[in-house]
Amino acid sequence: MIIQKISVIFILLHLILINTISSQETKQTSKALRTLADIDTTMWRYLSATDRSQWTITKQDSEKAIKEYIIPGATTIRKTTDVIDRINKGRTTYEQEASNLISLLEEARDYFEEGLRLNPFDSYIRPLITRAYSQLEQLYAFKSEPVKRLQPLKNLLFLKTDMKERVYLYYNIGMIYRGFEKWEPARDNFQLAVEAIFEGDESAIDTTKLFENIYFRGEAQLKLYEDEPALTSFTYAKMIAPNENLYNRLENNIEFINWDAGNIRASEKFNDARRLSGEKKYEEAEIAFLELLGIVKTEKATNQAQLALTRMQFYQLDKKDEAIDRLWNVVNKYPLDSSSGVPLDSTYQDLWEQYSQMSLRMGLDNYNIDKRSSFTYFLKTSQIEGSSRGKAFLNIAMMSHQNPQICLDFCMRALDYQEQLNQEEKMLLYQTIHQAYLKQGNFEEALKWFKKYREMMS
Repeated sequence: MIIQKISVIFILLHLILINTISSQETKQTSKALRTLADIDTTMWRYLSATDRSQWTITKQDSEKAIKEYIIPGATTIRKTTDVIDRINKGRTTYEQEASNLISLLEEARDYFEEGLRLNPFDSYIRPLITRAYSQLEQLYAFKSEPVKRLQPLKNLLFLKTDMKERVYLYYNIGMIYRGFEKWEPARDNFQLAVEAIFEGDESAIDTTKLFENIYFRGEAQLKLYEDEPALTSFTYAKMIAPNENLYNRLENNIEFINWDAGNIRASEKFNDARRLSGEKKYEEAEIAFLELLGIVKTEKATNQAQLALTRMQFYQLDKKDEAIDRLWNVVNKYPLDSSSGVPLDSTYQDLWEQYSQMSLRMGLDNYNIDKRSSFTYFLKTSQIEGSSRGKAFLNIAMMSHQNPQICLDFCMRALDYQEQLNQEEKMLLYQTIHQAYLKQGNFEEALKWFKKYREMMS
């Protein structure tokens, strides 16, 4: 059992790492840092200082750093300890003291940063400035000030080497960028968090943190229209999804990307068009659908878009002629079996079904306006195996009442589909059969169908 778990971890490790964003570059913290054009970078050269030979630090500089900056900063830090002690004793609350604590810590931070500029290698200053940054970022989070929180989080990357702590830093930096929809740095930091999880010393992988970072990495990749990397992220996240809801969400994301074979912009436009239609903004939705048809790539997605557009044009925009012509140009590419009326390729059954329903509606709408057009639409509907076929046969029979034999032929065909007819339509069918037999002089059959008609009336 243990061997199996280890194997799964190593397989997952391999799969995750092959999806790195430029495998070598993402291992360098500076790659993520370079994306911060709007963040002050003046402290980073001091925080990252490691080679003393590149620095000239005089005795006077060192003494000045201690006397004028480190000691006053440490004194200010002690004041925050007093405030926290009062909070712990219930004399005040964190909410009441948050602004005061921030003010004290910002003052301490400024002292330490000035001291760092004079002597980046002082043994006391690094733990002190680390404490100031750590408490500040937590307070900024508490006060919902993400922009202010970003700087100390990123500075802490130069001060904390523990991988568990770095996962925390990368994740929260990524979430801040995510909140501002800056997807490239968000993606990079979630990727760095994933790498840090696997670089830690712990034998057990924290799958909760792993899931979160892979999921949000995939979300950022999706926003950046990186279809294959996003699919990879969501697929791996599914392997460790902590609950069914998240698993289903990942399934939906994967389906969204695959709707037009990775053409994410088309998937977005399709969702926008459907949303507008759902909000009854039909004219705007029509424009969105037409724009979608200009960028969609696959046959399946094109047909779905055409079908959604024609439905809306037909039923909501009262553009019936345009809609049915549009749908005919689609279905006409997929022939029917002449004997059964079923598409030769069942993939297109829904397209033909929708066309038959629209044709029936056109036949009914034109019944008292243009008999020829109405008859043509009923005839088209009758050739398609679907939910409207019985109604089409009935209407053709009624329009053929002057030729009783043809009328009876279509009545009998309508009887084969009488489950598609409501009670009123069945009564109309029986009445039509009765009248056709009367015209033929077959009074015995006419009486039989008249009785059926009367039975339904009672």
